[in-house]
Amino acid sequence: MAASSCFKEELACPICLDLLCDPVTTNCGHNFCSKCIEEVWNEAGSSNQRIQCPQCRQIYTEKPLLKRNTLFSNLIDQLTKEPEVFSGDRDDVPCDWCFETILKAEKTCLTCMASYCLAHLRPHTQNAAYQDHEVTSPITDLQEWKCKEHKKIQDVFCTNHSIFVCAFCKAKHELCKTNSLEEQCKERKMDLQKILGELSEEIKIAEGKLDVLTNEHHSAKETASKMKILIGERFKESKKLLIMKEESIRKVIDAEYLEVETKIEAASRELLEQIEELKEKKSQIEPVAKQDKWRFLQAASSIPNQVERLPSPGEAVDVYSRKLQMRCNSALKLITQLQSQLDNLWQEIFKYGEACELTFEPKTAQALIILSDRNRKMLRAASAQPYDNNPERFITYSQVLCSQSFSKGCHYWDIGTKDSLGWAIGIAYKSIKISDYLSHSEKAWCVQWFNNILSAWYNRNQQILAGVKPQTVRVCLDFAGGSVSFYSVADGVTLLHKYNVAFTEPVYPACWLIDTTVNNALVLETPH
Repeated sequence: MAASSCFKEELACPICLDLLCDPVTTNCGHNFCSKCIEEVWNEAGSSNQRIQCPQCRQIYTEKPLLKRNTLFSNLIDQLTKEPEVFSGDRDDVPCDWCFETILKAEKTCLTCMASYCLAHLRPHTQNAAYQDHEVTSPITDLQEWKCKEHKKIQDVFCTNHSIFVCAFCKAKHELCKTNSLEEQCKERKMDLQKILGELSEEIKIAEGKLDVLTNEHHSAKETASKMKILIGERFKESKKLLIMKEESIRKVIDAEYLEVETKIEAASRELLEQIEELKEKKSQIEPVAKQDKWRFLQAASSIPNQVERLPSPGEAVDVYSRKLQMRCNSALKLITQLQSQLDNLWQEIFKYGEACELTFEPKTAQALIILSDRNRKMLRAASAQPYDNNPERFITYSQVLCSQSFSKGCHYWDIGTKDSLGWAIGIAYKSIKISDYLSHSEKAWCVQWFNNILSAWYNRNQQILAGVKPQTVRVCLDFAGGSVSFYSVADGVTLLHKYNVAFTEPVYPACWLIDTTVNNALVLETPH
């Protein structure tokens, strides 16, 4: 690189001081750009001045013939040719002395502060003048390792201060422990090897634990799959047994009713026969009363003074009616017990779904809603709150969505209603319009209590439900199964209404305070 600078000085034009362009040589042996020397001599000719060499001042009687300097022209082409980009690997160090084709450096000289390929390293291996130079393996970014103060390579490491220093700076660290780069690298490599060994061991242990977890996962998945099949079979059996029990009870009641019906028909026939006998006697007695006194008294003497009372057939019927009533009462008692057992069964079924701890989402709360108790309670405010204009916020009705959404699985949650006189509880898509209310939207499903009427609403369609106001509403979502059910939770669990829906978006729990009373409230409860 230094040689290149020298060549550039020798190949400069004495007139323009730049590298010779199309170099020519005068008779006196000096070199100029062809254009520069022509301009100088043409100007001299036009002003009737002598033609002479601009460098040595040799005078020519006439303008000499200039010859192109082929050697200089080729040298200049080589000097001005752009060097090739180093094409070695990322960790390779380029040779500082290669110009056209840059080769990989084999050594770095810390005395010359340069890196050399095999060809340019030859003087260091063959010339005695370079024998005392310190040559080492190639060093990347050599200039960064030079001491800013002494311009020497920092080849000493101070362990006390964890810094690199040069040989001159080492004197300032006399009291410190210092190592050569080789020694320090050796020590650190040993430390790193130890750490790498420990990391390898920890990785092996962690991988073993991961294998255990993977096996547990597969086992749990297999168990859950088998259990679902078993539960399905058991529920089918339970349904079959319930249907059989229902048919059995119906047959018993039908048999009891048939006995009563038979007895009633027999008693009815007997009564009809008695009625006919009584009518016959009546028809026989009525003409006697129309005869003259002698014939009347003679005929009346054979007629009894009172009517013989016939036994009532209804006594036998009453026995069978009472028996039927007893059967019906037993069936009702059995059904009541079965209902209680089903309530308990529902409680167990809920355990197979995921009980959810929900929170209301503040950015959806309409301005007349205040959220409290860590966003688990919504209250009707006396005046609008200074909320920001969030695009997700309901703007017309006192509604709010929960922060949690569901797009798979089975989930249930409880909402307390005892502090509210009017409410709607349900689920909604996130895409519900912020100006809509739950009961009139095609993107929401809910049950509602208002004006002492319990009803189910979807897309403006109302269905009146039987029952009193629930103190706690349990919402059960089966996303994959495509259903949402609403229950009243008290001493038992009573189904209020069920929607079958093919869900197309994730759903969010949603609530609406219909009653405008201040402090009207709904509370997200912890399911039991």
